[in-house]
Order: sequence, then structure tokens, then C-alpha cells
Amino acid sequence: MAASEPDVGILRSYVRRILANSIDATRIVNQLLAEAAIAHHIETSTNASCDFLELYLQAVERLPTDHMQRCKLADISTTHADFPVCGAPLAFRELIDNLLDNALKYAPRSMVDIDLRTSLDGSTIEFDVADRGPGIPDEEKPLVLGRFQRGSTGADVAGTGLGLSIATSAVAAAGGDLSLLDRPGGGLIARVLLPRAP
Repeated sequence: MAASEPDVGILRSYVRRILANSIDATRIVNQLLAEAAIAHHIETSTNASCDFLELYLQAVERLPTDHMQRCKLADISTTHADFPVCGAPLAFRELIDNLLDNALKYAPRSMVDIDLRTSLDGSTIEFDVADRGPGIPDEEKPLVLGRFQRGSTGADVAGTGLGLSIATSAVAAAGGDLSLLDRPGGGLIARVLLPRAP
């Protein structure tokens, strides 16, 4: 239709729709490929140890500059100098990327507060990504962790409904847990608990 449209104004509206649909299709394909890659890496991983803090810092470096500046990592106060986890590094990278992407996307005008710490006994790594977005109603929190599921508060934000599902799979494969919590004062906290590798 666009190729045969003589009116420039109408042609531009077609092109805008084509571009928007292409971006959506690309996002879906990339997330499906990431999900398949993670499943493969989880199955074939030798459970080598990797450093979660290093993976987080790499994830932030991959962000556009304006997004990078909105990620605020709390001072790390821990008796442990490193954050080793066992599992596929690709799975942890996708986990971090998806949690950061969600927080930045659903709270586009505020800082995203990141907290990385170890439990008092040193057995668990705790990773929080906290935003000031619309949050997720309690009854929807378990649902949005599934494939192609999105919360009602994010209906006007582009997404595939795969990000949290990918994150959940990555955490579960490492023997950890992902929970979604209401943030005091408004917003959401995505909390990841992972066993700390020896």
C-alpha cells in the first residue's frame, strides 16, 4: 500500500506504522532467540563460577548513556569482596538485562535503584532492582512471570511479555528465586536471591 500511495502525508503515516511494527517484530524475535539460547546454555553449562557484580557492570555499560546514568548502584557493604554464582553467564546476563530494561521502561523519568549484597551468613547473593513505575497489582504478580504475560499497568508500554519469564528461568536454573514486591512510596522491586558459589 505504501509503495503505491501518491500522497506524501499518507505515505509517511504508512512508513511510521511499518517502522513501529518492525521494531515490535524485532523485539519479539530477539527475546525468543534469547529464551532459546538461555535454555541451551542452561542445559549445556558446566556450572562454572562467574562474578555477578562483574556481569551487572557489563550490563550497565551496554546501556545507552542516558539509561546508564539513571542506574544507581547502592554502596556495596559486605564482608565478601566478590559475588560468585554458579551457572551459565549468558543466563545471568539476560536476567540482569531484562530486569534493568523493565525498570527503565516502566519508570522513564526516574532513577532505578540497584542493591547488590550478600546475606549475613554469606550463603546468598541478593540483587534488587527498584523503580518508581506504576507497579504490578498483587493478583498479577505471579502471572507476569509466565511467558507472554503482561500486567495491566503496562498495557501502554511496548513489550513482549517474555522478559520476566526469561529472568525467572535463569534464576530457577541457578537454584534461586525471583520475587516482585511493592516498593514503599510507589513502584516495584524485583528481588533476586541466588546461592553464593564457594
